[in-house]
Amino acid sequence: MPRYKDITGQKFVRLLVIEYAGKNKQGRVLWKCKCDCGNFKIIDGDSLKFGGTKSCGCLNKEVAKERMSKLNLSHGETRKTREYYAWKGMRDRCKYPTTNGFDNYGGRGIGYCERWESYENFLEDMGRCPEGYFLDRIDNDGDYCKENCRWATRFEQDLNKRTTKFVTFGNAQISVMELAVEFKIPRDVLNSRILKGWPLLKALSKPVGRRRNKC
Repeated sequence: MPRYKDITGQKFVRLLVIEYAGKNKQGRVLWKCKCDCGNFKIIDGDSLKFGGTKSCGCLNKEVAKERMSKLNLSHGETRKTREYYAWKGMRDRCKYPTTNGFDNYGGRGIGYCERWESYENFLEDMGRCPEGYFLDRIDNDGDYCKENCRWATRFEQDLNKRTTKFVTFGNAQISVMELAVEFKIPRDVLNSRILKGWPLLKALSKPVGRRRNKC
């Protein structure tokens, strides 16, 4: 008499036990099983009885595929795009007080339109983000929505910040940043000169000396 319980014909999730297949090096009983997918596999009896093995391996692959599909959008992309991170960053800054930058967004009443609770809607309204561009609000006191948002370069984005400083140059108001670019002066140097009370023409025309290395 065999010193094991015959489980031939029993079904364990996706595995049907076909026949006894000997023992492994540890003395455990092995069984030849047929999986629902049609594959055959030799499996430890204890693993079958206690749920350690439920298929030939196809079930794990299907579960992994299902998990990936949950990360996929209707557009057939995984959530690792510039557009997705722009959308997620927008929501986090507006919704969650623990998010870095919340004080300048949700903390001062900046939100986003209800339609943009869905990433798919955001992508439909904004389209793809060009390389080197970022999500920018046209009116910095307005909410995130299709009418108030654009993809902008970092330079355009910086120009549109509430903290951007403007000065009168000729008959127009122009940002210190634009002047720094136009006159090829480091922005921090120009800012420093203006803060020190330099006349604007002097601040723009005086050559920038090389910084001396301290010994």
